[in-house]
Amino acid sequence: MDERSVEQSGRQGEAVAKVKADALTDAAVLTYLRRNPDFLVRHPDIAGVLIPPVRAMGEGVVDLQQFIVQKLRSDISRLKLNQRKLIATSRNNLVSQGRVHAAIIALIGARSFEDFITVLTDELASLLDVDAVGFCLEASGE
Repeated sequence: MDERSVEQSGRQGEAVAKVKADALTDAAVLTYLRRNPDFLVRHPDIAGVLIPPVRAMGEGVVDLQQFIVQKLRSDISRLKLNQRKLIATSRNNLVSQGRVHAAIIALIGARSFEDFITVLTDELASLLDVDAVGFCLEASGE
C-alpha cells in the first residue's frame, strides 16, 4: 500500500466517524436511555460531566443544591489533579530508589579499594544519573 492510498484510507475513516457522530441525535440518545434506565448505575462517572438544569427558585432564593454540586465537582477535579501529582511523584521516587540500589550494589561488589575507587569515579555518576559525585575519606588517628 503506497503513501497516497494510506492517506485516502485515513480520510475515509474520518468521514465515516463524522457521519456516525452526526447520526447520533438527541432523539437517539433519549431512546437509548429509555431502553437502558440503569445506564447511570452502570456508568456513574458520566454524572460528573453532565450539566443539570438550573431551577428557578424565585427572586432572592439561592439554589443551594446547585452550589453544592458545583463545589463537589470542583473538589473532585482538585483531588484528581492531586492524585495524578502523587502518582507521578511516587513513580519518580521509585526510579530514584532503583538508581540508589544499583549504586549501592555496585559499591558493595567492589573487591578491593582500587575497585571501589573505580566504581566511584567511572560508574557512580551514571548509575545515579547525576553530573558529579563527591567522595570524602578521613584518616584515623592510628
